[in-house]
Amino acid sequence: MTLTIVITNYNRPKIILSVLDSIFEQSLRDIAIDVLIIDDCSSDPIDPKDLEKYGDKVKVHRLEQNSGVNAARNIGCKLATGDFVMRADDDDPFVEGGLQRAFDAIFSLENWQKHNAFGFMNTNAMHIPFDDFFFWDEETFIKYREDYMSLGGDFVYIYQRKLCDFNYETSEITKAIGAESYGVIRNFVKYYDPSNACPMWKIAVTKLGEAATNRLTNPDNALLKAKDFARWQQAEIEELEETGFDRKMPKYYRRRIKGLFIYLLLDNRRREALNVLRKKPLGIVVKSFLFLLAIFPPKVIHWLLKRYREFVALPFVKRLLVAIAARA
Repeated sequence: MTLTIVITNYNRPKIILSVLDSIFEQSLRDIAIDVLIIDDCSSDPIDPKDLEKYGDKVKVHRLEQNSGVNAARNIGCKLATGDFVMRADDDDPFVEGGLQRAFDAIFSLENWQKHNAFGFMNTNAMHIPFDDFFFWDEETFIKYREDYMSLGGDFVYIYQRKLCDFNYETSEITKAIGAESYGVIRNFVKYYDPSNACPMWKIAVTKLGEAATNRLTNPDNALLKAKDFARWQQAEIEELEETGFDRKMPKYYRRRIKGLFIYLLLDNRRREALNVLRKKPLGIVVKSFLFLLAIFPPKVIHWLLKRYREFVALPFVKRLLVAIAARA
C-alpha cells in the first residue's frame, strides 16, 4: 500500500524542507510514502537542488495561476496516486511516530475499508478546553461526520483515494486563508452519505508550525487584516447556509458568526456587526456579551483579543478549565 502526502506551498521554499525531513523520518510498516507538492504559482519557488536528496519520492506540480490554499489542496488530492491520501501544511512538521500510530488505529477497525476518511489531531488542538474531543477515548472514539466540524482545533485527515472525489473549486471560501480545512473537507462530505461514520482519534500526527502567520486566530494579524477576515467569514457563513451545513454543524456555524462579528468590529463597521447580532442565531447570553464588546473602539477590542489569547494559552489555565469541565 502507498500513502501520498499532499503539501501546498506558496513562497516558503525553505520552511517546507523541515516538514519533508519529518515525513521521511517516519517509520511506516508495509506502507510506502511519497509527497506531492502543489506550488501555488510562487514567485519564490522551491530550489530543485533542495529536493534532490528525496529522489523520486517528492514531486512538484506548479499551478499556472495562484488559486488559493484550498483549491490547491483539492487539485493535489485529485492528482495523488496513493491508496491513501493525506494533506499537510508546509509549516507543520510531523510528530515522531505519528503516522504509524494513525495507521495502527485505522487498521484496528474491522471495517476500515468502508470509510473514505479518518481524522486525527494536530498538537495545537490537544489541550483546548471545553470541546467534545477533549474527553474522547484516545484509541476508539468515533464521531459522526455531520458533527465533527463543529469541534474546535485542527484536524489531520487521511483519505482512501478511491472513495473520495475532490473537485476543483473557485468559490471565495476555498481561497480563504484561515478556513483551510473547510473547502477540502466539504468536498467529501457533500458527495457521501453524512450518516456514515468518520472515525476520529485523539492521536497527534503533526505539530503546529511557527510560520503560520496568516491564521484567523493570530491576534497580531486580526486588526491588520480584519477586512479580509470579515469577508472570508461572511463567504463561509453564506456557503454554510446555502448548502444546509448550518443545520448539520450548528456549533461550527455559530463560531463563524461570532468571528464575523469580531472582525467587523475590528474593521470599525459597528453597524454591520450589530446587524449580524440581530439577524443570526446566537444565544441571548452570547449576544449580550458581544453587544457590550461593541462599545469599545477597534484598538481596544484588539488589545482585549490579544490578552484573551495569551491568558487561555497558559498551560495551567488549560488544565484548570479541563478539571472544572470534567467535574461539571
